[in-house]
Amino acid sequence: MNVERYRGALERVLSEGKRLHDAKVPVDTAAPQANWGELDSWVRRAENAAAAVKRVYMELDGTLEPL
Repeated sequence: MNVERYRGALERVLSEGKRLHDAKVPVDTAAPQANWGELDSWVRRAENAAAAVKRVYMELDGTLEPL
């Protein structure tokens, strides 16, 4: 994967997470409601999407612990 595609993937996760958070969609149901675009067909998207969206919610809520 090239850097541009990776960046695009991160931007999509962040934008969809923020959109759903702002719409007050519960975190447990947010990932299936996201518009993943081309990411929808990516390998392991189904396994990783929920955790990625949860981390976006945590960041927006100020509860994400530093690594």
